[in-house]
Amino acid sequence: MRTPASIFKHPIHTMLVVFTIGLWIFSLACDLIRLAGASGDAWFTVAFFSIIGALCAAVLGFIDLLFYKGAPPLKKVALIHMVCVSGLPLCTASGNAHGRALMA
Repeated sequence: MRTPASIFKHPIHTMLVVFTIGLWIFSLACDLIRLAGASGDAWFTVAFFSIIGALCAAVLGFIDLLFYKGAPPLKKVALIHMVCVSGLPLCTASGNAHGRALMA
């Protein structure tokens, strides 16, 4: 599939998803370590910046979706994937918590 978000006909979105899943799990671990009382801001910083990887994958996936020219049933599946699996509720909740902490 050739889209503006690809390298040598390979979509970047699929390359970033692997890192995103790992970073989200690591972000959760960092949040839990910080909540357990670990000192220092390193845990908070790592958890906050790991969310950026998820947002990058989401943007590139959306670009792939916009330029998809295949069969309509597959586009429907892609839309369902975008809504259900993108993790927007998790990203919003986590980003909200981190944003409040940054403002304090």
